[in-house]
Amino acid sequence: EKVKQIIKADPEVVHARTQDWGTPLHVAVHSRHYAIVEFLLENGADRYAKNVHSHTPFDIAETDKAIDILITVGEERLQEQSY
Repeated sequence: EKVKQIIKADPEVVHARTQDWGTPLHVAVHSRHYAIVEFLLENGADRYAKNVHSHTPFDIAETDKAIDILITVGEERLQEQSY
């Protein structure tokens, strides 16, 4: 809930970077916080952003569920933007 409050207060936070240039999406995927992964994607997170190791959120996803969310919600977001 705290993440949602922060993003709603400042939508640009979805593009913030950690010391290794990971994004909040990288952190949520790695931590298996699936609801946050979905929320970040719905609010403009870049599923292809690379960290300093050139890893995208897809690269660090350790579960099929995370990959499914990255694909499904990411595609839905792209379709919404094209209308």
